Amino acid sequence: MKEKFSENIKALRAESNISQVGLAKAIGVTQQCVSEWENMKTEPTLSYLWLLADYFGVSLDVLCGRADEGYKKPKTALNYLTNARIIC
Repeated sequence: MKEKFSENIKALRAESNISQVGLAKAIGVTQQCVSEWENMKTEPTLSYLWLLADYFGVSLDVLCGRADEGYKKPKTALNYLTNARIIC
């Protein structure tokens, strides 16, 4: 996840034409923090992942590299329940 997240955050910043400083101010961290995320020195906490995803308008899966923009939607909980076998 670390490498793909790093690539994605850089790409999303470039697409949004925002600097590390601008992103840092927008989500309430330091520029050094954004730099460390991009250089794979540290990873953001879950609360910052949510802020980043909301800021860029992408899902956590896309942000963290688990899926591309064209990914299939996951099955709904109802589909899981319908297809699940109950084992007691």
